[in-house]
Amino acid sequence: MVDARIAFEHLNSAAPEHCVVTWLAAIETAEQDRVNDVAAMDIMHSEIKKGQTLKEIMAEIMTEDVQDASKVADKGDHTEWLLEGLYIEDEQLVSCLVGVGYRGR
Repeated sequence: MVDARIAFEHLNSAAPEHCVVTWLAAIETAEQDRVNDVAAMDIMHSEIKKGQTLKEIMAEIMTEDVQDASKVADKGDHTEWLLEGLYIEDEQLVSCLVGVGYRGR
């Protein structure tokens, strides 16, 4: 709970005031309504849209490499470099989510 509170305070400090007011009002309403309908608390779930997974991106890159035989092969150097960047980005995202106490659904 402490991690979630810290993450919420950090988000509040970076958000415009009108957003914070809207969020707090929505939270108060949800907490009042949950007595009769627990689904009212669904507002607390993250609305972050998920993009492609790392595996999907890797499969797409590899498929493009195989399908496009007209280009000079790079012996995998560029593909490996791009994939390494994606791995790094994925690790940073996981580290960030763990840092703010993300627990998933």
